Amino acid sequence: MKYLFVCILGLFLNVISYAQNTSDSQNFKVETSREATYPGGETELYKDIYINLKYSEAAKENKLETTVMLSLFVEQDSTISKISLYNDPGFGAGDSLKTFLSNVKFVPALMNGKPFRTQVMLNVPLRAH
Repeated sequence: MKYLFVCILGLFLNVISYAQNTSDSQNFKVETSREATYPGGETELYKDIYINLKYSEAAKENKLETTVMLSLFVEQDSTISKISLYNDPGFGAGDSLKTFLSNVKFVPALMNGKPFRTQVMLNVPLRAH
């Protein structure tokens, strides 16, 4: 019985000695303090798109009404890059949306208090008026 107890104790001590050390300098906590957002939120972005987006005459004649899924990167300096449309509605609306978004500024995401580049996915409603 003593032998079994000593073996279990030895195994337990062996496991503890190889366990991950929590004071290891590479095991730091990564904390995202803020996600990338449009100033005023998504509703404000959609409102600005609705008011400022210039539609082609063809889009207006066809009464274009759709939702466009897109991806963009918000850079550390608040600029937008690599805008990708996953479903271009045609009539030049996709190009107009890309032009509009490339000229707006987002609030960059923060990680550990420092801005970093992040990808944002959006579903943008379009309505030619």
